[in-house]
Amino acid sequence: RVGRSHRCARARARSSPTRRSRTSSPRSSSTTSRIGTAKAKAKAKPYPDARSVTVNGEKYRRCAAALVFNDRGEILCGERSDRAGSWNAPQGGVEAGERVEDAAARELFEETGVRAMDATTPSSSGVVRLIGALPESDGYCYRVEENTWLAERGLAGQRLEFALFHWPGVDCDADPTTHPAVNLAGENGESREFDRLRWIDFDEMVRDVWPSKRAAYALARDVASPLIRDALRAARGDSK
Repeated sequence: RVGRSHRCARARARSSPTRRSRTSSPRSSSTTSRIGTAKAKAKAKPYPDARSVTVNGEKYRRCAAALVFNDRGEILCGERSDRAGSWNAPQGGVEAGERVEDAAARELFEETGVRAMDATTPSSSGVVRLIGALPESDGYCYRVEENTWLAERGLAGQRLEFALFHWPGVDCDADPTTHPAVNLAGENGESREFDRLRWIDFDEMVRDVWPSKRAAYALARDVASPLIRDALRAARGDSK
């Protein structure tokens, strides 16, 4: 005689639908990838308005860039660790309430170890002198790819905001990577950005920068070049 509990168990087994095999209808890797990307985007917080600008209805991250020039007017640039053959100036996001000049000096130090001179502390370890910031322009905007963290946080790209610095007396023929003031390992807890540095003509820099930034750097060259010439004349005491 079958007990009541056994009869119920058999009835449930007959009435229950066949359980799907774990191996049936597997999800494709592309589907899993799309789902993972969608979840990541859903979790990503929008980039703060205080650290961005809106251009033509799209949001761009404010990004300070340090243009350091030597006594020959050449620009200090670094080869990116993540993109061999791509060169650009030290750059990074502007914090809320931060001046472009201060943000550029901070990024310069964090990515190269090079400090800006402190006008209030002549004995500071700074080696470059701030000349000033270039006028802001939406022409310095560049777009980023859709699979970047910037896009995931609702940004169309970045707007570069340049500041000029002069490194007086530095050996223009020496490799700046080996200068005692340089540290490419990353300062203030930042990870390594560049593998090496070099002094380069502004035209070469425009040629070698990542293609999406080329138009912004070309505009910076046109705006900064006469300012660099004026600064070098003033440093030499040349009134002409």
